[in-house]
Amino acid sequence: MYLGLDIGTTSICAVVLDDNGNIRYTVTKANDCHMDSVGSERTQDAEKIYSVCENIYAETQAKFNIESVGVSGQMHGILYVDKNGMAASPLYSWQDERGNLSYEKSTYAQTLSQKSGYNMATGFGCTSLYYDFVNRLIPQNAFSFCTIGDYVAMRLAGSSEVLMNATNAASLGLFDLKNSSWDYAAVEKLGMNVKLFPKVTVDVSEIGKNAHGISVFTAVGDNQASVYGAEQTDDSVIVNIGTGSQLSVISNEYHTPPIGCEIRPYFNGKYIVLGCALCGGSSYRLLNNFFNSMFDGEEVITYSKMNGWAKEALDKDLPTTNTFFRGTRATPDLRASVVGLSEKNFNAKALTLSVLKGINRELKDFYDLIAVVTGPRGMLIGSGNAIRMNPVLRDIIENDYGMRLNIPAHKEEAAFGAALISAEKFKNTGLKRFVKYE
Repeated sequence: MYLGLDIGTTSICAVVLDDNGNIRYTVTKANDCHMDSVGSERTQDAEKIYSVCENIYAETQAKFNIESVGVSGQMHGILYVDKNGMAASPLYSWQDERGNLSYEKSTYAQTLSQKSGYNMATGFGCTSLYYDFVNRLIPQNAFSFCTIGDYVAMRLAGSSEVLMNATNAASLGLFDLKNSSWDYAAVEKLGMNVKLFPKVTVDVSEIGKNAHGISVFTAVGDNQASVYGAEQTDDSVIVNIGTGSQLSVISNEYHTPPIGCEIRPYFNGKYIVLGCALCGGSSYRLLNNFFNSMFDGEEVITYSKMNGWAKEALDKDLPTTNTFFRGTRATPDLRASVVGLSEKNFNAKALTLSVLKGINRELKDFYDLIAVVTGPRGMLIGSGNAIRMNPVLRDIIENDYGMRLNIPAHKEEAAFGAALISAEKFKNTGLKRFVKYE
């Protein structure tokens, strides 16, 4: 049996796979580890997150003969660890906004981008690190830093040394993707301590065997894990819509990404070219909150009711909603807008459908840019709870791409991907046959 853990922003999920790729057990627990925000900080309690994961591990280990553990987790965010591998700070999550604060007639993120030569955004781990460095906020007992996935994997393995997979390292910034290494020259130029930067491995490697003799492997980025757990072939475009959303295309070659897009390391020497929307499914949640705020608890507007409104709305003369509620990576100050309102379309049904179309349009615009570089793809895959739970959104995606939407049979793609990767490494064989569609 093979355990996969995925540490998301709002939930922590685990799956157990058997030798035939069947999911024998699934558990999801709320990630209620958010801490009170101070200014622009967005933090979570790293030790509390580990405790949730440890309990899930103990629960599954008691039920099944677990042979390997794979971990994926929310990318970009970091926490500091001491020399014993224990948390020396909270997790500064990918939603951390300190990088957008003013600094040197610009912002921390923009100043860091200019000085380092890398395209840095707020929420990137090395942007948070740079903010802490400038403001002398790095904990005195900090020995290194890591992502939350790295921290959980390290602790589960009983190790005290961070070993970071390139899929996580590249998400933090200041990482030379072509050489799969930190850009130590850029780090030194910035005046930061290169000794804080952890060891990086390109391969998914065994960190060690824990007290139960179970192999624990290096954590991987949740984007890469969810793609790996959803695709059978490189000829795929993978649309994932959850709290945030991503569009991913696999490439055998390194490409300079189009403006507003990114390129990330994948597995087996491949890359992912992708576009990330900062809101994604949370745009629908914001609309739901807006509708419910008007009734002050006298009536509850459910997502099911909103889906029904969207289905009933006429797909013509719609307003256009741009769902940039948190800006974009390239333009963090950009904000959402609704344009083209008229007497006929200024209603809840039309607005609901317009928001759903806006969520997908942001990703489709990324694909149109990426396809020019990588070439078009012939298979469309959809993952994430927003896609699974909203038939209107699925129809919108199929219509916009002109392809049939394939949805993985297993619901938790990132946890499934983490388990699949660890199983392949443990058994030293490819297991892509485990990936199936509804």
